[in-house]
Amino acid sequence: MQVPAMLRSLLTLLLLGTATAAAQAAGWYLFARDDGCIDVDAVARREKLPRSPASPEDFANLMRERGETVVVGAPAGVSPELAGKLVQVQYGRGKALLFMKDEVCRNVEFGRK
Repeated sequence: MQVPAMLRSLLTLLLLGTATAAAQAAGWYLFARDDGCIDVDAVARREKLPRSPASPEDFANLMRERGETVVVGAPAGVSPELAGKLVQVQYGRGKALLFMKDEVCRNVEFGRK
């Protein structure tokens, strides 16, 4: 079956958009005390989220939708050059996650998993 050029172009744009979103989500990892940097899919499974969060802000929004109180910001004592690369999300009763950009994970002793 021949696919019209216009439809083919539209499908290509949709695929590129999906790949770009996936690449952006892949830029964030979670820091686990025992395992170093782990994939954000871990929190999606643990919290039974409908999807993996694309960023710390996205995770915060997913938790707010559940009615959780959420605080997003840099962890205490983080140097200015790491601002935006390390983001802590506090939610619920005493729960907190540390999101790290890929470039920070590469410099963490444990490395990525």
